[in-house]
Amino acid sequence: VGITETPGIINSNDASVSYGGPIKRDRFWFFGSYRSLDTAAAVPGIVYNANAFDASRWDWVADPSVTLRTLQGRESYIGRITAQVSSNHRITYNHEYQRRCEGSTLRPESDSGCNSRGADWVAVGAGNANLSPEANALYFGNLPYHVNQAIWSAPVTNKLLLEAGFTRFMFRGGTTGRPAPDGITDLIQVTEQSTAINPATGLQYAPRANYVYRGVANYNPNYANPNSWRASASYVTGSHEMKVGYQGAYIRVKNWQFVSESQLNYRFNQGVPNQITFRLPEFHLSDRTGTAAVYVQDKWTRGRLTLQGALRYDRAWSFTPADHNGTPFTSRFNAEPISFPRTPGVDSFNDITPRFGAAYDVFGNGKTAVKFNLGHYLDSATNDSEYTSNSPAARIVRVASRNWTDTNNNKVVDCDIL
Repeated sequence: VGITETPGIINSNDASVSYGGPIKRDRFWFFGSYRSLDTAAAVPGIVYNANAFDASRWDWVADPSVTLRTLQGRESYIGRITAQVSSNHRITYNHEYQRRCEGSTLRPESDSGCNSRGADWVAVGAGNANLSPEANALYFGNLPYHVNQAIWSAPVTNKLLLEAGFTRFMFRGGTTGRPAPDGITDLIQVTEQSTAINPATGLQYAPRANYVYRGVANYNPNYANPNSWRASASYVTGSHEMKVGYQGAYIRVKNWQFVSESQLNYRFNQGVPNQITFRLPEFHLSDRTGTAAVYVQDKWTRGRLTLQGALRYDRAWSFTPADHNGTPFTSRFNAEPISFPRTPGVDSFNDITPRFGAAYDVFGNGKTAVKFNLGHYLDSATNDSEYTSNSPAARIVRVASRNWTDTNNNKVVDCDIL
């Protein structure tokens, strides 16, 4: 069946170290950890394209001497300090930094990636049975992730506790990958529909139907920066617990839609072009979503019966900013740059949600209880679904396809595409 490598893990490594302790007794503590892990697994049925990087060739030819594997790795650094500022005030700060390295270069002599290709293998971040390695845009080259968290707590009395916290998360490059450092973006990508035998080579036109090769047509790295904060006050006695609080969040997301130099990709059937797809030049999308909530909750215990209730107000809103939406570039498919004004999205959701619960200790020994809970819970507010559906940049058509007959077989679109 043409499979030269069986599926399964080739190797896997996971190492970690941590250390912590007091800097000043009863006043200042630290903790740090490091972890490194990577896994390589075979992708059966896919081999290198012998014609990769050859601009004069439009056909795919198998090179069984170079197999495909997934190669995924991460490094994580965590540091935390805690300070007992006074008898009633404690502050904790935590920072986590991760680097994500997945895939490899396409050529063994390239050394600009976080992983270099081997002599008999090439790696991607995630395997796709219909993508040749040079058309795969799932490379992650030490992309950074940051999580910062600060927490303050103050037991003002033996019954009153005050707390506040802030969390910042940020990643660049995101979850969608990009071409390898020596990836091919200056050649037109081809999708071959047929697996028939090519009489010119005696080999299949492609190892499977609708196989994609020759280069990367588009890739979509992104940037995300969700921040959240909170504050609360808790009052606790032996039979009574009350808590009031506030929660807020603000999410920023930016997306880049990069395309190949030609802005084109072709579809072939047995080596004959029959369709073109064209794209607008580098396109940007950006969204913002915010939330704010206040709540109060109370719990009373009287004998065997415990009653609890809560009330919460939530507000959520979103908008599309004027900056980083559209494209500042022109091309044969857009004579002018494309821009949009600031556009409201959700403006706004306002919800009041109650919650109620009761528990009864049947025998009074704490072993058997009957419980009842009733509440209304909201979906989270994020930069997707209805919060971004009104974005004008997201609604514009950026990709279109046309049937095409290449009469002179020169692989050049001689007609007016538009």
